Formats: sequence, structure tokens, C-alpha cells
Amino acid sequence: MDLSGIAKGLCVDMITDALCSIGYGDLFVEWGGEIRTSGKHPKGRPWALFIRGLDDVNTGHAIAYLHVKDRAIATSGDYLQNWTVSLPDGLVTYTHIIDPFLLRPLISSDDSVATASVMVHSCALADALATALMMFPSTGSATEWAEKLKLKVPNLTYWVMSRREWRENASKIEMEE
Repeated sequence: MDLSGIAKGLCVDMITDALCSIGYGDLFVEWGGEIRTSGKHPKGRPWALFIRGLDDVNTGHAIAYLHVKDRAIATSGDYLQNWTVSLPDGLVTYTHIIDPFLLRPLISSDDSVATASVMVHSCALADALATALMMFPSTGSATEWAEKLKLKVPNLTYWVMSRREWRENASKIEMEE
């Protein structure tokens, strides 16, 4: 059982803040997919990164390509840590994220949120919000909540996608190639 919650995001913030406090202003700190940048890349440009697709590390199939400076990004998803069990009603795939309302692991489906990424000023906040977006039953409800949140959190950017949306998006990419 992994109870890290926002621990990685918080640790990334603490490492970045500690290094900045002793004079290192140009940083890219990453821990298990949680990232925070400060300043610029050594070549003087913003830091470049991408949000990988579901079960796909091909950069040509990324969900988004980003050039960032002084921002943090975190992703939660059901595609790396999950398990499928056979129940009397059929196969059910559970994720590593615990539903705090039902007190059980989230169930992955074609229309549930399969991946959620959040970019904001703090990695702990990005980590918490990305995990929170996974709690919604659909990308529509997750997007509705995130849009309301954008009114309260400056410079918040987010990406949410279901497995069905990923397949549709991936087929469009393949047709373009």
C-alpha cells in the first residue's frame, strides 16, 4: 500500500526551495513524475517537457508539450499501478488510488479519468489537485470542477483524459502520420 499522497510533490518543493535558498536558481527537480522548475535551462531557454500518453512513452503521442519556467507539474493516473480481478460480474480493474468516500481503490473504466495532470506554482498543490481530479466519475465532471478551481488558483493549467478519449486521440494521431 502506497500512502504517499502528496509526499513526492511536497519533497520536490522542499528540495527546490532548499537549493534556491543557497543560490541555485536554475533548476529542474523531478521525483517519480512530479516536477518543479526554477529559472531557465542551461541553454537559456525555458525547460521543455511533455505529458506522456496512456501506456505510451512515444513523445510523438504526448498529451501535451510544455515550455515552463518557475512552474510545477504533477500527474496522477490509473495506467501504471493497477490490477485486474475476476469477480462474479466480470473483470474489474482497480487503481492504486483510494476513493476516500467509498474507502476502496478507484475502479478504472473506459470513461473514468485515466490521467490527470496539473501545472501550478507548487508541486505539492499540483500533486494534490491531480489526485483529486482522479476522484471524479468522468472527465466532464473533473473538467467542470477544475474550471471553477481556475477562478481561485492563479495560473492553474490542467489536462484530464479517459481511456476512451485517449484511444480516440491516438487514432487521430495515427491517421495524421
